[in-house]
Amino acid sequence: MNKTNKHFTYYNDINKIVNQLKEMKVNSDAMQYIIEELGMNDQMLRQLILSNPQSDTKDLYDEHIRLSNKELKNQKTNKSTIMNKKILHLHLGDSLGNIKTLVCNFKDGSIRYTLYGGTGSSGTPFSLSNIQFYDIVNGRIKWVNNRSLPIENLPNESIEEFRVRVINMLNLSTDKVIKVVNNEVKFA
Repeated sequence: MNKTNKHFTYYNDINKIVNQLKEMKVNSDAMQYIIEELGMNDQMLRQLILSNPQSDTKDLYDEHIRLSNKELKNQKTNKSTIMNKKILHLHLGDSLGNIKTLVCNFKDGSIRYTLYGGTGSSGTPFSLSNIQFYDIVNGRIKWVNNRSLPIENLPNESIEEFRVRVINMLNLSTDKVIKVVNNEVKFA
C-alpha cells in the first residue's frame, strides 16, 4: 500500500470514529475525557488557542477567571456542605461472619475511605487492602490483583452512580455489603 492509500485509509477510519461519536451524541465532558485519555489535552489546548482569534481566547480566559473566583467564593461560604460530605456508609460482612464498617467521605476535594471492625465508630481500624476483589469467570472465582476502591468519579458520574459502583465492587470481594446505612439523618 502506497503512502497516499495509507493516508486515505487513516482518514477514512477517523471519519468512521467521528460518525460513531455523533451517533452516540457524545457530550463535551465525554469528549474531554477521550482527549485526556489519548494524552492530547495540552496539544488540543494549544491548537485551539493558536487557531482562534485572540479575542475569543481572551473572552474564555476572562470567563475562566470569573468562574474560578465565583467557585472559590461559594466554597468559602458553603465550605461545610461542599467540601465535606459523607457519600456512603456501609456495613460489610465476610465469610466468617465478621462485621466491618466502611465509610466513604468527600473531604477537601478528595474521596476518602475509613474501614473499621464492628458497627461502632470505636472499632479496630483496618487497611483497605484487606478487602480482596475477584471476578467470576466461567462460574469460578478469579482473584484480581491491584484492584481497589475508586478514589475518583467517572466522567458525568453522579454521586448515586458512584455509590452503586462501589457497592457492586464490594459485592465481588471478600467483604460483602450487608447493610447500607442512611446518610441523611433528619430529626423532626
